[in-house]
Amino acid sequence: MGILDLLDESISRRVIDSLRYSFGSLHRFDKDGSLFRFLLRLYSRVDWEEVLRGCTSDPDICVSRALWDEISGKQDPVLEKKLKIFLSSRPSSPHKRINLFLRWMVRDEFPDLGFWSGLLDRGRLLVPLGTEIARTVPRVFLGVTGELPRSRGTVHRIAKIFRTINPADPVKYDYVLSRPVILGLCNREIETSYCWVCPLRRICRLASILDLDRQRTKSIEELMKNSGREKNKAVHDKILRQALHYLGEKYIEPYNLVCLSDRGIDSDLRPDLLCDHGSEIVLVVEVKTSTKQKNSVIQLKTYIETLQQKQGRDKKYYAFLIYGRHDPIELQHVKELIQLTSLQHTADHIEIIVFKENQAKPIIIK
Repeated sequence: MGILDLLDESISRRVIDSLRYSFGSLHRFDKDGSLFRFLLRLYSRVDWEEVLRGCTSDPDICVSRALWDEISGKQDPVLEKKLKIFLSSRPSSPHKRINLFLRWMVRDEFPDLGFWSGLLDRGRLLVPLGTEIARTVPRVFLGVTGELPRSRGTVHRIAKIFRTINPADPVKYDYVLSRPVILGLCNREIETSYCWVCPLRRICRLASILDLDRQRTKSIEELMKNSGREKNKAVHDKILRQALHYLGEKYIEPYNLVCLSDRGIDSDLRPDLLCDHGSEIVLVVEVKTSTKQKNSVIQLKTYIETLQQKQGRDKKYYAFLIYGRHDPIELQHVKELIQLTSLQHTADHIEIIVFKENQAKPIIIK
């Protein structure tokens, strides 16, 4: 299916309904898909080859002008208000979403699509400047903790850094630099960041001057301080009981394990469920009411590493991430965090389990 196929009302409606069924909504600013359909029609009306081949300024400026020229005075107020969230008409804007769109359309390597790879030299692309890049660039390249202002000047400043590294493809690093923030590893406060497991730590100038052992201790203290603040303890405890029943039949009874809830391993390290008793295996379980709480991966890694230091590495450590509500994208983030933090190398076995409300059988994700 191509983009122009989506102009067909019946096809676009089926696609939108499918996305809403899978993810709950199309986009937080366009839950009913009305803006999506309008943008598709707009995409088909503009001669993009003429716009891009004749562009002598920054490509995002050319795209912004073309779009606003096309919609000026032709749109209803509600839709125009929505559109302004995606498209700024100010030349001084960093044009995050337009630059993200151009990256998808021009670059032809994963995760981009490359539909316009012949219309624009990828060397002219500019970084989509959001919170993620504004935070990681100063830490990785400058060794400071502050966030860069989201301005046109910052876009060009970052472009200069990226072009020094790779003049032919300067936005190639946008994805990898964004992930630590999206996944909750690189937070606003350095005390709550997890630099010690961040995949960028080997190239990050800030990480190179930090005492990572001390930073690890402080970030874990902050993590454990906040980990018990479940908004709905009744739901959390219900999921824990379901987990205990599931694990009982599969692991606890066959291995004659003894399980304790909230048992302290070391200082404030208290997994939701810890099962052992001199057995060859140890079960470490972390329960969250929602996949939004991605720090469960960090918690499990910390628990198992501490247990290995205390009990040795001869035993097999089984890690369980157990959730109530789950979102497909958030669940993908959890899987990505498992890879990035090397939890799959720390634990001998990992399972992600979802206990959906009013559903008898759990969903085994991994």
